[in-house]
Amino acid sequence: MGDCFELSITGSGGKAVWVSVWDTSKKALVSQVTIDMYGEYPRYKDYCNGNKVARIVRVETSPSYVGRGFGTRVMKKALEYLDECGYNSYLLVSPQTREKDVLRTVADLKAFYGKFGYKSTEELLPTMIRKATLPTSGV
Repeated sequence: MGDCFELSITGSGGKAVWVSVWDTSKKALVSQVTIDMYGEYPRYKDYCNGNKVARIVRVETSPSYVGRGFGTRVMKKALEYLDECGYNSYLLVSPQTREKDVLRTVADLKAFYGKFGYKSTEELLPTMIRKATLPTSGV
């Protein structure tokens, strides 16, 4: 990721987890994914591998770092973490209105999240769901 960038995963001791990229040279937050770890949540059982579900609450990148791939990096790490924990995940597709935001429309966001395996659901619009990648036995 580079010498001056650090990736971290932190939790509040409760059900919130943050996956963050920090610019260590400037001591600044670059990008962050906020996750609510719900645990057993049967509402999405028809869409998921098991009932363990987390919600991606927010994916943010500081304006001076937008367009440099940090949102993608932090999202990949968040999904690796969720997969390791056996959590499916879902998110609500809602564009932000900051001037420097690259992903300003629902279509932009669906394309971004789609590259991580999220699928739109007809019944739960504008929700996208991603099944956990479960480890195979004997690996």
